[in-house]
Amino acid sequence: MDPRDFISLSREIVDHIDQILPEYTEAAYRTSIGRVYYGLLHWLQSRLAITVPRSKIKAYHSYVIEQLEKLLDDESLIDFRFIMKARVEAYYYLELIIGSKNFTECLGCSERIMAEIERGSKDLYDVGDELNYFREAQDAKNGSTKRPRRKQK
Repeated sequence: MDPRDFISLSREIVDHIDQILPEYTEAAYRTSIGRVYYGLLHWLQSRLAITVPRSKIKAYHSYVIEQLEKLLDDESLIDFRFIMKARVEAYYYLELIIGSKNFTECLGCSERIMAEIERGSKDLYDVGDELNYFREAQDAKNGSTKRPRRKQK
């Protein structure tokens, strides 16, 4: 799966909320902010080749964020932290009013970060199998200790 699909879904939800379920507008904005965050988080993890060691699987989310804080440039890090804060507010501070402006700001931050990474992509690793870290996480969760077999020469 392409992590950017989460971001595309968030746009679709927001673009059509008035026609589909107008009584859930604020919930749609809150949900969409979360999809922008997770889409960007997974895209960055893949794009920057951040692999979560088996020993860190239970702290998966915080491990990826730690690595991003080391890898992102200052402006991208400010934008990423803005989206992190917006997600926390959208999910946990129900007394706050979350709307179009909040979503649009998060979307703009994610677009700036992705554009910056794309501009600098010549310096990045080729990720290869982007789903490898998901497979390893699932194996660890299931208690599997199987290692992939090497191809015989």
